[in-house]
Amino acid sequence: MIPWVILANEKRRVSGPGVRRHGMITVFLAVVVLILLAVAAFVTDLALTKVVHRGMQSASDTASLEGLRFRDSAVDERAAASLIVRQSFDDDFDFASDAFNYGAGPVVNIVPGVAGTADLGQAIGGYSFYDPILEVNDGTVNPPADRPEGDMLAGLYDGAARHDEGYNPANPYLRDDFMTGPGLNNSFLVRIRRTSDRAVPDFNNIPGVSSSGPEMPLLFGRAIFMTPTAPGAYNPREHGLSFRSTSIADAEPVLSAGPVAPSSIAPPAGLDGVAYYGLTLEFWNALTPNVWQSVFVTASGEISEVGLTATIRDGQFIRRTEVDAGGIGGLPGDTLLTVLSSEGFPAVPFKARIDDELLLVTAVNMGTNEWTVQRGINGTIPALHVAGSLVHLHEAAKVTDPLLSSPALDNGFGTSSSPDFVPVFADISGVERIVGFGGAMIRPAAAQTLPPPVYPAAVEIMRLDSFIPSRNAMAHLADPVDAAIANVDIETAFASRRLIGGPLLAPALVRSYGE
Repeated sequence: MIPWVILANEKRRVSGPGVRRHGMITVFLAVVVLILLAVAAFVTDLALTKVVHRGMQSASDTASLEGLRFRDSAVDERAAASLIVRQSFDDDFDFASDAFNYGAGPVVNIVPGVAGTADLGQAIGGYSFYDPILEVNDGTVNPPADRPEGDMLAGLYDGAARHDEGYNPANPYLRDDFMTGPGLNNSFLVRIRRTSDRAVPDFNNIPGVSSSGPEMPLLFGRAIFMTPTAPGAYNPREHGLSFRSTSIADAEPVLSAGPVAPSSIAPPAGLDGVAYYGLTLEFWNALTPNVWQSVFVTASGEISEVGLTATIRDGQFIRRTEVDAGGIGGLPGDTLLTVLSSEGFPAVPFKARIDDELLLVTAVNMGTNEWTVQRGINGTIPALHVAGSLVHLHEAAKVTDPLLSSPALDNGFGTSSSPDFVPVFADISGVERIVGFGGAMIRPAAAQTLPPPVYPAAVEIMRLDSFIPSRNAMAHLADPVDAAIANVDIETAFASRRLIGGPLLAPALVRSYGE
């Protein structure tokens, strides 16, 4: 009898509740795995969307800067912004050779499923890529210009106002921080969209005003959304994910300006850049814009107003010298250059320019004014430079830089055919430092025959109205501020920057966001 009892107990143990619990865990794990797979698929879709959105945001950031950069240029700023967007998504920057683009994400034709079901049988009926081509929104088609829902708007940015969109039921693109109207063109806004406004009216697809690609389709995680039952209702599974990128650039005073480029690098006239003379903050503000002002230059390189004593310092020639001692040969191996003066140049290494050749100065003998140089850098060609050829510093100047002066030179007052980016300087704790930049031109006076001048030499300077150069001037620093400068001096320099009348301007990105 005992064996039968044991067998019965063993039988109850095999079919008991513990086994049922093991079965429930298996089912539970199967459900969890399915949920995790669905979540993983949806996360994959979100990651792909994020990559596309980041590319759109980068393109709109660059386009807003580019559109504002050409505000005061002969180039159409809206066409320039649109071109930058197209190039951002092109594979080879050549629209003529082929039509293949990376595009702002795929456009997938999903064959519709059955409404009201979780149909997993939907198929891909074809695919392409969305290539954003922005509408100009200039009022030519569907006026007025700069409609708030447009792809591109010129206006005025208000950093103190609210920055969101969508709060106004009449137009979801109305903004409090961006005003448009006649004469308001100090800021530039760019939008790139992948969304369909399913309400009426559709603000996203207006000819000449706005454009949009279709929503980003869900390719992996479609099963976790139910198909909408109401005709025309939005559902991510059926329609995809909707988003846009928006960027605003604002014109701000220049913080750094690059050097003038040789004509061989930027033909035919080279690149406008930082001038070889600076003006004091007080003198700059006293000049009348767009009027030639008579000044004279002393033998020490100081600029003073005609009729005032030479002790009144209105400006200073900076960072330049001349080739001396017979010149320098045109071969790459001719690496010793003698100049008239090494004053006003920074510690080595630094770049210098003579005519169309750039040189890297690796050593300076202050006693003999002999420089050791590397010839023909940045793709320029070593050339013969005769004595008297001007030698310019070829590096960016920035706010807080000390003004390194140099004496006047006999052939330094050529007729200016384009604006110079003039450093404006002020005394900060006993050191003359650059506090900003302005646009100006300099030329010899009509009665003055140059070279050589007789000191004091008669010269004319004209301050220009505030403008945005198309290139080579930035609203950020070229490199970090020197750590040796006291914080109070940095604050003083930036406070003085706000006192410059009609400063040179450059685009600065002030808003960059997407939804």
